[in-house]
Amino acid sequence: MATSYEFYLESSIRGYHAYFRSLEEAITVGEILECKLDSNNPHDPFAIIARTLKGETVGHVPIELSQIFWEFLSHYGGLEAECIGHKYNAGKGNGLELPVDYKFFGNQQHLNQVHMRLRELECITANKWDITEITPSENSC
Repeated sequence: MATSYEFYLESSIRGYHAYFRSLEEAITVGEILECKLDSNNPHDPFAIIARTLKGETVGHVPIELSQIFWEFLSHYGGLEAECIGHKYNAGKGNGLELPVDYKFFGNQQHLNQVHMRLRELECITANKWDITEITPSENSC
């Protein structure tokens, strides 16, 4: 069985203002959200959509991160987001945002590549977001 690795990036989901009224339930701290390619998005060819596990749209990965996320997700590994706070408006024209920890998972080589690209954007500071090995639980096959 191949060894898997992961790392986390604290950021946000944007566009929450466009979707939160249509959600069955409000997003809660600790809730896990799926991140999928959004190929039909007219505003960003590299859009990544965030959805609840029920399939309800919550928002999108920030556009300044979307190309890196898109390349990783479409070719190399998996991505999910965990809500870490309550919706907010930072006043920068981004509307309501939802703070999240993005979890990247896959093989170490590809995680190193995306980690390096995020560092170049200064999204990650040295020694802050380490890549760690995923240890299988005792209950896993």
